[in-house]
Amino acid sequence: KKSAILSEHPEEGKDAQFKGSVIVYAGENAEEVRNIISKDIYATSGVWDLENVQIFPVSYLLDGGIKRSFG
Repeated sequence: KKSAILSEHPEEGKDAQFKGSVIVYAGENAEEVRNIISKDIYATSGVWDLENVQIFPVSYLLDGGIKRSFG
């Protein structure tokens, strides 16, 4: 999933103030996730600044169990 990060909740009738984006990728480690990111259309077209990509490990529930991944 690709989602936007906003600097604040947009007021009715006003444009949202875009701050960044968040994407969840599954991988065995940060290096694998960085490799996946580098092949994304936003990376290959120059939209994302790959030098400043931040990768965080996350845990989420999937089918009643905990699934751990990076990204």
